[in-house]
Amino acid sequence: VVRLDLLEENPYLLDEDFDEVKKNNSDIGGSLDIYTSQPGWYGQSVYGLDGAIRIGSTTSIGALISPTFSCDSSGVTLLFTVKKSEPTDKNPFMVIGIGDQAWGNVLFGGPLSVESEEWVTYVAAIDTIGENTFLYIDTRDNDETAEKETTRIDLDAVYVLPGDRREEL
Repeated sequence: VVRLDLLEENPYLLDEDFDEVKKNNSDIGGSLDIYTSQPGWYGQSVYGLDGAIRIGSTTSIGALISPTFSCDSSGVTLLFTVKKSEPTDKNPFMVIGIGDQAWGNVLFGGPLSVESEEWVTYVAAIDTIGENTFLYIDTRDNDETAEKETTRIDLDAVYVLPGDRREEL
């Protein structure tokens, strides 16, 4: 069980709940600042849901890039609430990365299969690069043996806390 109540007591490096997002069938990736509490979000194939976003579509891989934040070398704890977009989607997963502003260095936390049709909050610790760090999420098909399909995920919230806080949450 993730103790989200602890977030009130912790300093965020980044927090976004996408509460201002409304349902929209057009790609809002280039205009996310209209809907987010913190400016600097950008995406490709990002669509509005009521209070959440959909990353990816049936025809294209989606990507989401956060505003930059600064952190020390102790890494960060990521909390994100996600679910499978549609019951018919096969093998969706998200790749999570941390990068620097110049894209000269990206650390990938590896793929995460998104199998639940209900909202699930995941907690992960990942190394960081330092100043001007950003969070990168994209969607892909996780089935290496089958014909590739473009997949999508729904994202409800993203929180980034300094250090490895997994045991506290």
